[in-house]
Amino acid sequence: MQIHLVTLDDSNIWLNIAERLAQSNPLIASVSKFNDPMDAWIYLQTSHANVLMTVIEMPMLDGFSFVTMFGRKLHIISSSTREEFASYIMKLGCSNFLSKPFSKEAFDTAIADIYQKASTSKHSRKVVRTFG
Repeated sequence: MQIHLVTLDDSNIWLNIAERLAQSNPLIASVSKFNDPMDAWIYLQTSHANVLMTVIEMPMLDGFSFVTMFGRKLHIISSSTREEFASYIMKLGCSNFLSKPFSKEAFDTAIADIYQKASTSKHSRKVVRTFG
């Protein structure tokens, strides 16, 4: 499995940090970044992205909305400075939560966890056909 990551954060500083971390991670094949939630929403409708990393607090569409809309289609990593969001966002279907500020190690662990989950679920889906 190749990871095609979309990063979404209304903070350009955190957006650039996430992009640099993603570019240095060997499990990530491509990175697309957005600081406008509406632009990301439009892109995700037609892209082949399979992982979204989004901050929770944003204007218009927040991270909760993205998990609700795309949680069945994508693996999602949410981030926030507010640790109290972690349990709720995970209940909505988020794959991982990173508390800001997060380290390279925390980012890499989240990506490796998603890679592992996706690889395991892909191989565990066996099709059994009965003829007769």
